[in-house]
Amino acid sequence: MGENVLDVKDMKIMELVTEDGRLSLNTVASKVRLSREAVAYRIKRLQDTNVLRNCVAKIDMTRFYQSSYYILFRFRKTSPELHRQRIEALAASPYVMWVGSLSGEYDIAASFLARDTSDLLDFIRYLENQFTDLTYELMIYTREFKNSYKDMFRTSRGLPEPADGFMMRAFSKSKIIYPDETDLIILYSLSKNANITNAELGRMTGISDEAVRQRIKQLEHGGVITGYRYLINIYNMNMEIYAVYLRFENLTQQKEDELRTYIQTMPNAYYSARLIGKYNVQLGISARDRYHFQDIIDELKNRFSENISLCHTHIVFGENKHTYFPPACCKTIKGFDRIESEFEKKYAFKYDTREGLK
Repeated sequence: MGENVLDVKDMKIMELVTEDGRLSLNTVASKVRLSREAVAYRIKRLQDTNVLRNCVAKIDMTRFYQSSYYILFRFRKTSPELHRQRIEALAASPYVMWVGSLSGEYDIAASFLARDTSDLLDFIRYLENQFTDLTYELMIYTREFKNSYKDMFRTSRGLPEPADGFMMRAFSKSKIIYPDETDLIILYSLSKNANITNAELGRMTGISDEAVRQRIKQLEHGGVITGYRYLINIYNMNMEIYAVYLRFENLTQQKEDELRTYIQTMPNAYYSARLIGKYNVQLGISARDRYHFQDIIDELKNRFSENISLCHTHIVFGENKHTYFPPACCKTIKGFDRIESEFEKKYAFKYDTREGLK
């Protein structure tokens, strides 16, 4: 676990750039009441200590895929080497968005996308061929309740405003788009490094800087790119991460709206989604330690005691893949393997609390 301590100015900077990663240094400096140079110094220090990671574009994946799934794995036998092999096999899939290592009832969690039921079947067959000793729980995402770091760094009082920039709104066939290869390369590149220059993107795609700028503008206005934000390494903030899986009974629309509002005001909840399956709500929670986490869960359970029938919690001790644009739809592009390899070397986001940040 990291030993970095953030002061009030650091917290304010983090609140701003994790919500809008393309704010200018002058804008951040004005809001934080520091000089431009002081803000630049603090951001660099946060990056050097692996608290603040790279800036990435958030892509609305419902524009490309029909559905998204969350899967929990349990294995009969395990060891550090077996665990590494399983993680690598999952992370290698071009449909997988996120892979995490868990402690508790389940060993690994992952989220992945599918264009149709054929993709889902292929992925399940892939899993069954790779792993002969697994059992799993498969759930369907319907929408996100929350996807924002900013409440973790709030220094002002009062209830937070709901954040936007979700990756998963309602899935619908009418929303699906089929961009050309140039747009796909631009989207993938921005999902890895949103600070890449238009000139670099132009060299990669063979179009002018101005043509790149116009394409990005169209993708933003069309709601394909929903925003930009810096990724963070929560563990290097001297915090822990927990995954919470809940089963709510009699979750009427009114009760669901109440739950969503409650989650959006939880400062330690940085992610939440509505699921269909054994569990129907997923939460990502940051906490100072297990006692702090227990207080958070007790408050949640007391607030919705009449509705919660299952509550399973796990420590997330490793994040082994985290991307906002899985490259499945880019795989047929000539030369894409080279592009992907270069970005993965520079911007792969992996950590394991037992081994440190990688």
